[in-house]
Amino acid sequence: MEKVAQLCIWGLFLAVAGQAGAIAGEALPANSLTIRADWFDRGNVRISRLGEQYADKYACIWNAGKQPNQAEYDIDLPVTAKYTFSGLYTAHNSRPVDIYLDGKRISRGFSNATGSWQTKNALWETQCTIPITKGRHTIKLLCPGACMPHICAFRLATTEPFPSKWRLNRSAARRARQASGPATKVAGGAHLVPELPILLDAQMQATVTTAEQLVASTNDTNDELLIDETAWVDVRTPWVALVKGGDGHPSPLALDPDRLREMLTRTLEWIADFRSMPGTRSDYLEQQRAAVQVLSRDLQRLLGESDRPSKWQSFVTLLA
Repeated sequence: MEKVAQLCIWGLFLAVAGQAGAIAGEALPANSLTIRADWFDRGNVRISRLGEQYADKYACIWNAGKQPNQAEYDIDLPVTAKYTFSGLYTAHNSRPVDIYLDGKRISRGFSNATGSWQTKNALWETQCTIPITKGRHTIKLLCPGACMPHICAFRLATTEPFPSKWRLNRSAARRARQASGPATKVAGGAHLVPELPILLDAQMQATVTTAEQLVASTNDTNDELLIDETAWVDVRTPWVALVKGGDGHPSPLALDPDRLREMLTRTLEWIADFRSMPGTRSDYLEQQRAAVQVLSRDLQRLLGESDRPSKWQSFVTLLA
């Protein structure tokens, strides 16, 4: 029970924010572009956004009932080169997918099993190497079987340098971000807090910035997994933390003292409710209750400091 207070605190405090972009140990190639699978141009697949069915770490696409399952992506490539095509996906059992370039099948991949349909178990896997010319092309993912695995993203990487000012800017991605609203919860499912495993990760790091700077920096990327279509709806505070777990990719977290105060109050009420139950000791969860009271005092002291990055860095690490 020693982590009960910490778990309930984060569970009350955190809002669903951004998505991480890669599995642990994988370095993001400098000359690469990463496409979110759910931001397709054309297709007949179902989308689960973060927090919806199966999507407990990444958004994904999966069977919507129409066969063959397929999704197409229009992409403008900055250089002619040999590109390594990698996929981020999860599957309880093997469901191979054919990869097409401009209408021609070039490879069959996505064929391994990760042991789960949940995207927290998604893995990056190299599928093939493709020579592609500079300019507009269409990538199609088509499952020749009954239904496809749960695909989160794919990446094209090359050793050829990209122009320094080139940025990925797909119309499907823009449409998806403009059209998105708050994600719905899975009926009957538990509330999902993707940041919780990151914040309890021993390798967790956090960097504080302003919300304005965060918006500017995350729009300047060739990795669509670093762009959350709802992040700027949810992040309404002046200060934001970029929280990194063991995979090295950041998730944005709004820094909201009022939400933290509410969380602390509710945690004390929760402990008091437990103590009022018949047969429960009067000192039940006393260690956790004392920890919450210390946090409350530390928060009050911290909020009395002048408004600067170091103050909000301390705010993030208050519960670490």
